[in-house]
Amino acid sequence: MVGQLSAEGICGCFANMAVSSSCNYAIGADGRIGLCVEEKDRSWCSSNAANDHRAITIECASDRTHPYAINDKVYKSLVNLCADICRRNGIKELKWRADKSLIGQPDKQNMTVHRWFANKACPGDYIYNRLGQIAKEVNAKLGAGPGVAGRTKIAGAAQATVDQMKAYIKEKNPDAAQSVFKMIPLYISEGAAEGIRGDVVFAQSCLETGNFTFKGSAVTLDQNNFCGMGVTGAA
Repeated sequence: MVGQLSAEGICGCFANMAVSSSCNYAIGADGRIGLCVEEKDRSWCSSNAANDHRAITIECASDRTHPYAINDKVYKSLVNLCADICRRNGIKELKWRADKSLIGQPDKQNMTVHRWFANKACPGDYIYNRLGQIAKEVNAKLGAGPGVAGRTKIAGAAQATVDQMKAYIKEKNPDAAQSVFKMIPLYISEGAAEGIRGDVVFAQSCLETGNFTFKGSAVTLDQNNFCGMGVTGAA
């Protein structure tokens, strides 16, 4: 997206039906992410129906002149968003060879760019020349790259899975609120995005709450408080 727009600004550009274009995600200049078109629906982004139907497309706020650079906040959000998309869609690894002839062969290359389907410079050279590095950083978060073992293991112990954490909580407290279980996948996914142990962070949150998950204190339960965050309504 040529211009240092906000996420709302990018999405707003596509709100006009006459524009006849869109994207799934928009990353604004401050790094915030907007959803323009749900992943289950086709965006009108790459000038190619076949590609749009199988791709999740992203627009990033950039400079208005060559090489159309994006700032560090946008870059970080792009990496985190791609990692999140991969996790939710069962994509084990991002693959980039800068080879147009591999379109439609996701086992060899599962990233595409607009410039392959139309006479466009999209993405600008700043992003295009860094797609290999972006794939590498995303794969590190997914556990497909080098050096990830240190993030997913502590003192040789493998990170607990969501199911293992749920089973442990149910064993300790069969009456634990469903809202607690719903938070576990969030801790795991956000932890992976930041390169930290989500299960350890969740356990620490339980401790800081006064052991809310495993019975809890009266104050904690009465005030629907988890990890120091007061909310209204039922726990």
